[in-house]
Amino acid sequence: MRRKNGGNRYAARKDRAGAALKAIAAGGRGVAPTFFKTVAVSGTFVLAVAFFLAISLGLLAGYRYMTQHEYFALKKLEVSGNKRLANVEVLSAAGVSLGQNTLELNMRDVEAGLLANPWVERALVKRVLPSTFRVTVFERTPRYWRRKGEQLYYTDAQGRTIAPVTAHQFASMPLLAGEDGDGVESALFERLPELEAILSKGSLPFSVEQASWIRTNQAGEIELHFQEAGITLGLGAQDLDGNIRRLSLVYQDLTRRGELERVKALRAHGRRVWVQTQGSIAG
Repeated sequence: MRRKNGGNRYAARKDRAGAALKAIAAGGRGVAPTFFKTVAVSGTFVLAVAFFLAISLGLLAGYRYMTQHEYFALKKLEVSGNKRLANVEVLSAAGVSLGQNTLELNMRDVEAGLLANPWVERALVKRVLPSTFRVTVFERTPRYWRRKGEQLYYTDAQGRTIAPVTAHQFASMPLLAGEDGDGVESALFERLPELEAILSKGSLPFSVEQASWIRTNQAGEIELHFQEAGITLGLGAQDLDGNIRRLSLVYQDLTRRGELERVKALRAHGRRVWVQTQGSIAG
């Protein structure tokens, strides 16, 4: 009986060992493929990274080569649209010069440099490979002079200051001023387009551009002085069209009678016209 029991115990241990080996073998079949899959994926990722690094380094080397090659050096610079600014001033503002590599130029920086010039309202830049660069500027249009302190400035039709009046950039224009000769009321700028349009109809032989100065006074008039003609026109801001029409009739009558040379000023407001001569005022 003892032998039989011992044999049974031996057989049981043998069965358990066999089952364990089978379990290990079964587990091994699941672990080994997963390990090899991980190694394969990692290898693919490393190859991909190496591939992209190689391409990036190649592109960088190629870019450096092109930005230093004479083939892309600027040999022709084209400037258009400038009327007051000289070509050299435009190119200096753009930071562009002959011999520069066109691929090294940052187009945003070039445009920003142009727009920093007070005369430039808009700018277009274009490179034409391999060696041409084009700059087109749209300049602000000055219409008047305006005084700020002791300095005269060019001003556009909306009253926006452009740049100081200098000997280098000189053009005679009407001086806008308030009654004190300095401050300018915003209301004056609002009426100037209407005044220009009415005078352009030709009822009077004057235009806004011909005026030496333009200002407003306490009587609510817009005054225009014409130095060459030696006459000042005063126009009531209310019913501007009607005042110019009435003043034109008086002006034509004075011309017909040969009395215009004695006239210093003509003023029209409140449906009446005043004529100022050398020593008197008649209405």
